[in-house]
Amino acid sequence: MKKDRYIIVLFFLIQNIIHNMGHPVTPEFVKSLGIADYMFGVFFATMSLGLMIGGPIWGTLGDRGKKKLYIVFGLVLYSIGQFGFGYSGN
Repeated sequence: MKKDRYIIVLFFLIQNIIHNMGHPVTPEFVKSLGIADYMFGVFFATMSLGLMIGGPIWGTLGDRGKKKLYIVFGLVLYSIGQFGFGYSGN
């Protein structure tokens, strides 16, 4: 059981490093779209609020079983959102 926890922690560490690679370039991306500078703060705050609300919900669902399914589902949804943001236009 202890080995499984280390694998999960390592998995989430790698996942968070990969996901956060985009944050340093996002302000320049927002500028290139011609959006006001303050909107980056709005985007980031909205994402943080969604994580704050969604975390307990996903945690409760994961406690009921099928943790791998919810992890994959969350990663797919996050990837779709990032893909949409990356290819958005004015």
